[in-house]
Order: sequence, then structure tokens, then C-alpha cells
Amino acid sequence: MKKLLTGLVLLGTSLLLAGCAGPRASMPAPYTVVITADEALNPDRNGKAAPVQVKVYRLRGMSAFSTADFFTLYEKDDQILGSELVSKETITLQPGEAKVLLGKASGDERLLGVFVAYRDLDKAVWRGIAPLPAPKELGRFAVFQPSFDTAIVKVAVGPNKVTVTSNVQEVPVPTGGFGEAACPSCREAFRYRFDDVGVLIRNY
Repeated sequence: MKKLLTGLVLLGTSLLLAGCAGPRASMPAPYTVVITADEALNPDRNGKAAPVQVKVYRLRGMSAFSTADFFTLYEKDDQILGSELVSKETITLQPGEAKVLLGKASGDERLLGVFVAYRDLDKAVWRGIAPLPAPKELGRFAVFQPSFDTAIVKVAVGPNKVTVTSNVQEVPVPTGGFGEAACPSCREAFRYRFDDVGVLIRNY
């Protein structure tokens, strides 16, 4: 009995010391990305729907993504996004198709950016961005682990407009630089803002 009590005391002391030793680790937050394509996706000049390339970016920040022009993102995204880019995924989306992506957001992964290579740039809203869930600190002891609400990012790829929404409450504040041209030769000013649910949308 004495040995058992001694062992329990030592175990408790070790746990207390471990709990006081430096900053706590964090647990990445899981999230689901649901991508849906309209039946009339990316119409050609005859109105016939066509597949489209979609790039999904996991980002540390939004400055480079939100200010880059269409062709720079299309051709040199790794270069222009630089240190803001955590990872990317490129998919081809068919009209009426749906895809689901799963992820876990670490401290670096704060935003989900979506780029859609629409055919008709003059009429297209080809970029969207939404916040990702933040990781949570682990408890001091292994038995106390954080719980997460289900984080869902919805990407609706319409005929000529992409809309990205998130149920994450922590909406980042835009850092400026949202006026931009669709391409260097077009010089058509695109203006963006965040709406109440954290969606980057075009101001008309």
C-alpha cells in the first residue's frame, strides 16, 4: 500500500510539473470544404457549359492573394503568393459536379482562397476567400482535450461567379489593397469587401 501511495504521489507531481513546463501545444482544427458547380458552369459563346480549372489555396495571409491579377495567379501563383502560401490544390470541375476536401488548420493555415479560371473574365468574379478555424491549445493533461464545432467552407462555383462562405466566426479584417484589374491590359477596376459572414465579394 505504501509503495502504491508513493507511486501515485510521484505521478501527480510529474503531471503538475509537466503542466507548468512552458507553452502548451495546440491541436489543428478540422474543416470540410464543399465545392459545388452550377449546371451552367463557365459557358462558351454559344451558352454551352464547360469544365473549369479551380485552385484551392490554404493561406497564412490574404494580401498577395487579394491584390494579384488574374493572369499572375494563373501562371505564377507560387511566386506571387510567396510566404503567404501554405499549400494548394488544383482540380478540374465539371458542370453540376460536387467535390469534398478535408483539412486540418494549424496556426499557419488561416484562410482558404479559391481561384476559378473562368472563360469570360470581363463578366466573371473569379476569386473568393473565407476564414478557416483556429487551432486550440491542448489541456495541461492528456485527458483534457479541446472539442471543435464543425467548420464548413462552402464554395459555390456559378456560371461566372464563385462565392466562398464559412461558418467560422473569426473573420479576419481586410488589410487593404483590394482595388485591382482583371488583367494588365483590361484595366477594369475590381473592388472587393468582406460581407457580414466573411465572404470576399465584388462591389458594383
